[in-house]
Amino acid sequence: MALQEPVLFLACAAALTLPSAAFQDAHVLFGGRSTDAPPVGANPTTAAASLGSGLPTVLFSNLPGTTSAAVPGVPGVEFEPGLDTNHFDRIYGHPNGHWVMTALADLPSSRDECLIVNGEVVMQEGMPAPWTGGAENCGTIDTRCAINGVGDVAFATNTSGTTADDYVATRIGGVWGYGAREDDALPGGSGAVLSGTIDSSVILDSGAVGYAADKLAGTAVTDVDDDALVLDGNVLLRMGVTAPTGQISGNGEFIESFDLSDFWVSGDGSRWLVQGDLEGSTSLDDVVIVNGAVVLQEGFILPNTGFTDPVDTNGIKGVSMDAAGHWFARGDNDGTEQDWVVRDGELLGATGGPVTLLDPEQWSDAQLAGCFFGHVGNGRGDYVIAGMTDHPDTARDAVIFFNSSQEVARESDPVDLDGNGILDDGVFIDSFGDDDLFLNDDRELFAVVTLKDAAGDRLGQALVRFEIRPEVGEAYCDAVPNSLGLSASLGAFGSNSISQNQLVLVAAEMPPYAYGLFIVGRQRDLVLGFAGSDGSLCVKDTVARFLDPGDVMPADAAGRATLEVDLNAIPLPLSAGVVSAMPGDTFTFQCWYRDLHGTGTNTSNLTNAVEITFE
Repeated sequence: MALQEPVLFLACAAALTLPSAAFQDAHVLFGGRSTDAPPVGANPTTAAASLGSGLPTVLFSNLPGTTSAAVPGVPGVEFEPGLDTNHFDRIYGHPNGHWVMTALADLPSSRDECLIVNGEVVMQEGMPAPWTGGAENCGTIDTRCAINGVGDVAFATNTSGTTADDYVATRIGGVWGYGAREDDALPGGSGAVLSGTIDSSVILDSGAVGYAADKLAGTAVTDVDDDALVLDGNVLLRMGVTAPTGQISGNGEFIESFDLSDFWVSGDGSRWLVQGDLEGSTSLDDVVIVNGAVVLQEGFILPNTGFTDPVDTNGIKGVSMDAAGHWFARGDNDGTEQDWVVRDGELLGATGGPVTLLDPEQWSDAQLAGCFFGHVGNGRGDYVIAGMTDHPDTARDAVIFFNSSQEVARESDPVDLDGNGILDDGVFIDSFGDDDLFLNDDRELFAVVTLKDAAGDRLGQALVRFEIRPEVGEAYCDAVPNSLGLSASLGAFGSNSISQNQLVLVAAEMPPYAYGLFIVGRQRDLVLGFAGSDGSLCVKDTVARFLDPGDVMPADAAGRATLEVDLNAIPLPLSAGVVSAMPGDTFTFQCWYRDLHGTGTNTSNLTNAVEITFE
């Protein structure tokens, strides 16, 4: 519901006209239906990011004429414009921050594909291929690129040569080479040679590569054994030769094929994963294999999940492994068609289940068959999962959550397109790409998304970075539902360390563009119907207001507002100055915001509160 701006109210006026005795001992004149409450605003100049993340910043886009559309290292060229989802491909990364992806430049199709490493183009389709001595040109670049902990990369390509032209090209220490080439001998001395296609490249921190080889050749090779999976000079699996252990069927079927781009390794190579098919019944053959053993199998119940229905035929929809060796898979079950996502076999989410333990929002496939569309981890044990929920607004039901507890990004969130640090571009997330996610150890999430304008019209595609801030403090005091039927929430993110001074308050689920006022106290309280409002005041003992320039702000179009708290300048009541937080100090925070009744009359409401003890 869009809220009109009440007459006579501006953000600054709301702050300046507050009575001097406001909040002291909870005897408050601010609030309810009086003119002291923060107004509902329009056309805000700033807006909030998603709960638990910093400003979503566009690194690259294909929106013509914008600074983010320039192809780095290719002067005068922009990324290919358009509304499709193939302009920026899937991003792959290493937890220490290195990343790689392919994208299309606005150039002829024979030279439009670019390989981007850490934000710079290092290879381009149609360019001389250094690993051939420049005698051949680079061809199209396999979507499945790989990068290790020092920024070395590997990718598969078919050059312009006429023979022996399939390569796993590498760039190690800045020097081009290759880790495998068509007509090379398959490791192991079997007499087989690489032929057909080489794809699904991976690279270890040591610089060793891996790949899937299809259609092997050689005098000893038949159609029964002509696919192989190779890592660091060793054949891990070979079609018609290797029978993965642990088959849930109890059989000992040989591996028959490998799924394209679904070969994954840990950084040190000690763990690996592949999705593929076994020989035998096509209703039982799809498997996920970790270190040579089957961990999931089509047609059988997921272990340790409590499910009673087996995995559906063709029900394993996506897999991955992070650099620490944790594996992920998602899919759906037969019968109930319940969708799920697991990590190391542990159920992280399922349709009909809660998004988080404390959140009434549930995962749902009502708007998207399959529900989940992404999962990725970093090297420190963190992870994100992405999927669809039962949020009442279908323009906000696609979401990404961190460690199953903290929202990072949501459909219709605003993004910073021009990099000025303000969400004032009128550009929003339209949709997320399937599996287009990378999470590093600094808790930065990179995602390929489509963008839209305020009217909901798609503008193009972009690579966006989100800075995830860990949640701190303890939430308490449930909020009263507002005019949208939502209980506005307050979260505290960053750190409770005084020396770090990195605390951010994020209020969410408020009416769009409603002005909010953040308040602080020293103790918990509960005052129902506070000052004639619809909400409850939950803080007390020298309650004060944050009134510095920019502190009183409108929510964004999604109903969120943020406040960066300076722990060296926490306000005192009655405008008596500020105080520095000291180790052991406890403060309580809340946000008071403008709202409207269904009749259009002014009212106000409050979020829940958060209590933080500082160190």
